[in-house]
Amino acid sequence: MTKTTRKSVTALNREFERARAAFKAIPPNEDKPSEHKRWERALDRVDKIAHGLVATRAKTIAEMLIKARVIAWEVHGAEVSDLSKWRPRSLDRMFETKALIALSHDLDRIAKRLNVAA
Repeated sequence: MTKTTRKSVTALNREFERARAAFKAIPPNEDKPSEHKRWERALDRVDKIAHGLVATRAKTIAEMLIKARVIAWEVHGAEVSDLSKWRPRSLDRMFETKALIALSHDLDRIAKRLNVAA
């Protein structure tokens, strides 16, 4: 039996960012079915990577913050580059979003208290 090595949250995040950038570069183009299918396939790829990333065990606070940022994107497309500065907007009134913001701020405070990079 061969042992499969699992990718880290950090490695999956690199894949997620590449796939997300490719997705964002494709217009939804609902008027052209073939182009729209291409957009949907790109979105499916981002979603698949995001789900795998979230299911992967984080080993550091930084990886936990990556997971929170990816979850934020999956919840409703919120793009969050710096979780420590993330604040709810009028559209971010969903419980899930407020919970992610609170979790990310908790992790950031813990990292600062432990004096580790987050």
